[in-house]
Amino acid sequence: MTCPARLRRMKYVYNGTRKKRVRERVGVPMKSVNRIAQIAFDHGVTHAETSESLNRYLSGIYLNKHCGSNLRIWGEKVYIFEGDALITVLNLPNQYKRAVKEIMRKRDKERN
Repeated sequence: MTCPARLRRMKYVYNGTRKKRVRERVGVPMKSVNRIAQIAFDHGVTHAETSESLNRYLSGIYLNKHCGSNLRIWGEKVYIFEGDALITVLNLPNQYKRAVKEIMRKRDKERN
C-alpha cells in the first residue's frame, strides 16, 4: 500500500547548483533547503485545492515547463516536485497571493 502524497517523506534536493539556486530563490541558508522543501511538500497548497485563475496559472506552469508532476504553493513560492524530488522554486505572482491565503485559512478552519 502506498502512502498518500501528503504523508510521504521527500527524497532530497539535489546537491550543487540546484540546491544553490533554491537557496537563492527562497532566501534560506544552505542547511535549511531540505527542511523548507519538506515543509512545502507536506503542508503546501496543492494544485487540486486551487480554483479559477490560480488553478489556470498552475496548469500553465505544468504545461509550459513540461516538468514536475507535483506542484505546491508555500510561503508565496511555487515549489515544483517530480515525484518526491524538488525540481525548482518559482515566485508566486502578487495577484494570486490573496487566493492562496484564503485557501490556507479555509483549510485551517476545517482541521480545527
